[in-house]
Amino acid sequence: FSFMLIFASFKVCLEIEERVTITYRKEAQQNNDIFKGKGYTSLAILYAVFAISKWFGPFISDFLGVKLSCLVAGACYCFYMASFIHPFIETIYIAAAVTGIGAGVIWSAQASIVLSSTDTKHSKRDGRIFWGFMQFSRLVGNIFLVLTLKDTKTIGEHHRTLIFTVLASACGLGTLLLLLIFPPKFLQDPQEQEKIKLNTEETSLPGDKTLNPFKFFHQSMRMFFNSIAVPLVFIFIYTGFAFAFYSSTFMTCIGNIKYFANPDEYIGIAGISLGIGEIIGGSIFGIAGEKKLCGRKSIISVGIFFHLFAYGFIFFNIPFESTLGETSKNAFWGEPSMLMAATCAFFLGLGGGCTYSQIYALLGKIFEADSPLVFEVFTFIQSLSIAGFYLLTGSTNLFPQLMIVVAVGIFGVLTYYFVEWRINSQAKREL
Repeated sequence: FSFMLIFASFKVCLEIEERVTITYRKEAQQNNDIFKGKGYTSLAILYAVFAISKWFGPFISDFLGVKLSCLVAGACYCFYMASFIHPFIETIYIAAAVTGIGAGVIWSAQASIVLSSTDTKHSKRDGRIFWGFMQFSRLVGNIFLVLTLKDTKTIGEHHRTLIFTVLASACGLGTLLLLLIFPPKFLQDPQEQEKIKLNTEETSLPGDKTLNPFKFFHQSMRMFFNSIAVPLVFIFIYTGFAFAFYSSTFMTCIGNIKYFANPDEYIGIAGISLGIGEIIGGSIFGIAGEKKLCGRKSIISVGIFFHLFAYGFIFFNIPFESTLGETSKNAFWGEPSMLMAATCAFFLGLGGGCTYSQIYALLGKIFEADSPLVFEVFTFIQSLSIAGFYLLTGSTNLFPQLMIVVAVGIFGVLTYYFVEWRINSQAKREL
């Protein structure tokens, strides 16, 4: 629940911050002032820093302790959201860099909390419960956004102050609740602690005392790039592009369409649709893959189909200029439809749930005990891709962005098929 509050706040912030900087820029012009800050640039800084800090996170968390790490990292997230109450270009960019560091720490501390709060027998069950709360975070955050912006045409000073004050407060509450987490009794058993220690040494997890961040980075990269999984780099990049697109760019486009009666309220509606899609996609297709009801290739094919369907209708339904600012222009096929935009958001979430589950499943199949190291490589490449896409978004309209995302997505899935084929061929030769 604590992490759900933190990330519900953060995901709403992702969706509206570029829109907020656009409206604040207009306020500044009316007051004969200049504001050049961009939400896209802020997010690019955040994810670029996170890509690097992720390698240091386990060691910072180990040095500070899990609870203090969560407290410090949560404070970073609060600072980031509070920086948009009255935006200054220096503040939002510095806050983004600080939050990028905090994100690397909180994800490592979060993994430690989940692992230390369960045992081998119940690890899958507890992991699903935790993941379920995380998936609901976007839904909860956007319900708040819709209720706050009901019948609102733009996010002015009053709504901006209210929204980011509540988001920062919710994030702070979630951080304080983490202080109530105490080590479970089974960790106090010396025999159990010894088992955990031996298991860590065998698998060379990030917490291994023989590693430092640079050795950890080198070991993870060497393991991945010396394996048959190398072509998966393209599907990693695609997940970064897709995440940046549906978490911020698409939401900003909806808020910038003047044809809509209440465009900023509609951001929240699209966010709810996206959240529902993520929950359904992650749950149904994750379980289907785990129970072997469908093959990995089938599920990821369905995922990319959902995404291509959404991109196609976004192409026809959203004005190309809406990524860069407010527009009164029609879409490719005429007047934009909010119902179609919400439907596209649902399919983007649905496809995302399929894609992530199958990437993790394939990496787990290839690397087995060493998969935690390779997951770090996935996060690293994905985060750099997110940062790069945000920089692209800030300088191009919707058309080239869609072309790039579609091309990388199709090629990425083809490389997934190729790696799957190599695994199957290798297994047949070993028989």
